[in-house]
Amino acid sequence: MEQHLASYIRNFMSGSYTPAIKSIDAAIECLVAQSQGSGLREQQLASLYCNKAEIYNKLGLTKHCAQGYTKAIESDPDCAVAYLRLGDLMLKSGKASEAADLYSRGAMSRFGLLSDVCVFVSLTERLRHIESLGSPGQSETGEVPVVAPQPPSASVSSSSSSSGSPNQIRVVESPKVAVGAPRDAMPVSSTSTPTVQPRFSLNKQRPEPEDTISAVANVSVAAAHVAERGLVQHGVGNAEVDRKIALGYLQVNTGKLAEGIEIFNHLLDLNPHIVAAYLGRGTAMALAGDIKGALRDFVSAIDENPKCSDAYVRKGQALSALGEDKQALESITQAVEILARSGPPEQIVEPLQQRGLLLLKMHNYTRAMQDFKQILAIQPGRPGTWNNLGMCLATIGSPRLSIDAHARAVAFDPHYREAWSNISQAWKELGVFKKAAQTLDQALEASPSYSHAHYMWGMLCHGSGQHSLAIPHFDRAISCNSSSEDQEGIRGGNSLLDSLQMRGVTYHALGLFRKAVSDYDAVVKVSPFHVAWYHRECALYLASQLDTPLDKFDFDAGMDPYFKEAWCKRHHPATLSKYNHQSPTILNKVPDVTPYTPDYTAVPQVAELVHTAAVLGRALQYNSPGFLPNIRQYATLGIGALSTAQWIRQQTAPVVSSSCKWRNMYSIASKWRQISEPNDSTWWVDMLSPEQFEEGFGSTTPIITGQTNVVRYYPQFERAFGIVKAALCSPTSLNTPPGIVPDEIMLAKDCSDLWKLVQHDFWIVTPCKSMCSPGRILEGTRLTLQASPPEGFEFTIRTPGTPPRWKLYDEELSYAFQKFVQCFQKVIQERQDTPTPPPTPNPVNTSTYTPAEIATIDAALILSFYWYNFMPLSRGTAAVGYVCLHAMLLSIGFRLSARGTPPNLQVDWDAILGSDPLEFVETQKKWILKSLIKVDPEQVQALPIKQTCASVRGAVAFLNATCIRESNLVEDYEMWEDTTNKPENPYTEPHLSIDC
Repeated sequence: MEQHLASYIRNFMSGSYTPAIKSIDAAIECLVAQSQGSGLREQQLASLYCNKAEIYNKLGLTKHCAQGYTKAIESDPDCAVAYLRLGDLMLKSGKASEAADLYSRGAMSRFGLLSDVCVFVSLTERLRHIESLGSPGQSETGEVPVVAPQPPSASVSSSSSSSGSPNQIRVVESPKVAVGAPRDAMPVSSTSTPTVQPRFSLNKQRPEPEDTISAVANVSVAAAHVAERGLVQHGVGNAEVDRKIALGYLQVNTGKLAEGIEIFNHLLDLNPHIVAAYLGRGTAMALAGDIKGALRDFVSAIDENPKCSDAYVRKGQALSALGEDKQALESITQAVEILARSGPPEQIVEPLQQRGLLLLKMHNYTRAMQDFKQILAIQPGRPGTWNNLGMCLATIGSPRLSIDAHARAVAFDPHYREAWSNISQAWKELGVFKKAAQTLDQALEASPSYSHAHYMWGMLCHGSGQHSLAIPHFDRAISCNSSSEDQEGIRGGNSLLDSLQMRGVTYHALGLFRKAVSDYDAVVKVSPFHVAWYHRECALYLASQLDTPLDKFDFDAGMDPYFKEAWCKRHHPATLSKYNHQSPTILNKVPDVTPYTPDYTAVPQVAELVHTAAVLGRALQYNSPGFLPNIRQYATLGIGALSTAQWIRQQTAPVVSSSCKWRNMYSIASKWRQISEPNDSTWWVDMLSPEQFEEGFGSTTPIITGQTNVVRYYPQFERAFGIVKAALCSPTSLNTPPGIVPDEIMLAKDCSDLWKLVQHDFWIVTPCKSMCSPGRILEGTRLTLQASPPEGFEFTIRTPGTPPRWKLYDEELSYAFQKFVQCFQKVIQERQDTPTPPPTPNPVNTSTYTPAEIATIDAALILSFYWYNFMPLSRGTAAVGYVCLHAMLLSIGFRLSARGTPPNLQVDWDAILGSDPLEFVETQKKWILKSLIKVDPEQVQALPIKQTCASVRGAVAFLNATCIRESNLVEDYEMWEDTTNKPENPYTEPHLSIDC
């Protein structure tokens, strides 16, 4: 059957619905051939029929769709989701009476089972909706209210249904923030309503369809019915007592908590040894917010029956809600062990699910995965569990495996909006815009008012530099987040504040400062110490500088050093006791940046500048997972490179002027980044507070954080890990414990192996050879390994910016920059002496370049090597360094191909993990010389940058225009992961007016 299911998933995900139906029919035949009477078989069969019905629904074949859901109910009379979907079909057909009957039967199906709470809520809300319209037989328009809980930022569901029902409990907490890591939310909140389930299950005996309690309309009669049949979970065998237990369960299930507690109080007054009464009352208390009272009842239930696994699970849930996660884990594990010793394997699914979710909350993703995999081995048709497994895989840094798991989830439940959005997030993490967009559309098709999908659409557009397109999505996210559908989940990663903040950041980047400050103010009003406070201050300052000439604008000098430090470290704004706040009155004096219109590029020279900057910026795209194509970054990088190249071309005097320094060059590119990226705290480290500079501001980039392999940087792990092991093997190493021999160290395969040998946190310093003072070794970066509970590690590069280190690198960069200028001037002089243009570069043979050109390329790479190792910016050192490398190439008449870097190559990491600048030069020239395209430096110099971007206002307007005019560079981008995986259409290099 697995083969047929796999075929179904592939066909469904590709939109090939007819083959998908054939595959699912084959899977159904396999199940039907199995022996009758297996609860698991019936549930799986119902799930397959539901999936088949959904395909027919997508094809618009309503009759076949209804037949599918009817078959699902016939296979499993307790398949609540089939009642829900079939009821929706009836309601849309104007058959309110039939719909009401189906909703009623669904709400009573599998009376009290620990599952399908969201489906149950949807069923009861549908019933209330029909009742609010009058008698069941009156005309109905077919509009079905959307009732579902708010999903988490990264959509974890607890999917506790043993039938694999698609709508599951989703309870979340705020996400753990980690650099480079995707924005994941945990499944259980220690500050919100606990995951103690409101429903109780019957015994495993299954009634015949005609005897199912869904046919019983009266609550009291229903309670008596199930008691007589012995179907009450934890019943005592006395019909009257069991009837009261069942009645109490029903009151709790339908939200009548006080009535349920009263029934259980009465039972315990009569007999203080009834386990079911403790469980029922405890659950009602938990749902009412009395977690400590609930915990006491669950402990009492265990005292009465130490083998009651249900009580251990609920005790664990209550403990987790109180923040006692370790004790909670022990309690739920006891339930797992009890059920593992006896009974069918399906019994262990619920406690495994709860333990997996708890492990997720504790950030122990590897152990959570083990539980989810064990569940799926027992019940492979559980979409919620597939989604949770996918979440774990995404969080540990395996987005492709995550996509596969989420694909199983949506194949089993095409309406699973959280799984669709998680697939989109994984594609975004991989840097694949098109597929991220397509799967977000699927999430919104499943739930048009799903605020998180709208928020993610906004983030995708923002992350790809399409800011004007992002704002409408943030608008809809804010609107949907205010609706009743998503109020319960507003505490999760996708909150109203997130959407407001990011809309403010987007307005900020576009130069619409009034709207930006309004959104920031709305956030700060709710959360006074939100990071939006820092954004607000920067927006007000930038607004005051809009008409400052661009070459005079100095963001670093204009902002308070202590403010900049506090923002970098995300300190509480209250720590800035002496900070002078920016005045909001500036907004009344300075108009915003005028939004882009086609008139902006009506002048051919301006249109050509826009196109040239975008294409040059695309050349700096890293073709590595995690780097999403971003047209605003293309524009920023391209115009930064052109501006810097023009500045370099002015340095032609034989005696270099005092203003011609390495810092002047890099400041041009960093200024463009500061203007374009208001969400980034990009500052020169030596312009933070004096105390911080003296202490040494540490720039940190994670390769592994906790149990997460950071998608962008984990490809550098093997090389970095090898450097660490080699350093520990050195006789001079202070970190290697006595008795540990090099062979043991070199056999270590991962951080865990190495840490066990060393037995403490440590760091090693990479060497950096000097060219200014041959024989001197500078401190490169610090490769740091730290244990990070639970069962994780922090493996990072950390680069301190202390005054002594700054002085040494200033000397090195000054020397390297002087060498570059000398080589550059020699190229200029040679071309003046030689009237014929230099030969066209050969992609393979470097002999077609002149010696002066090769020497200049070498000098540019050496300068870049020291810049990357220095890391003088709080953020953006890599991007700024790459911009200036391209600028230096442009200055001598070459540009990089717009195809971007070779697969998985990151220039900055090659420099940081290297020790010898000459080795770095040779490594980079292997691909750079093949990528260079000849340009006319005079044409580069003639581009109207100063006229077009004369002021800060002009710079923002230019970026806005480029993002709209050249957005196809994002849409058309494809990443090549290896040389054999090329697109069907060969790559075509864009031609620019500056090209020779």
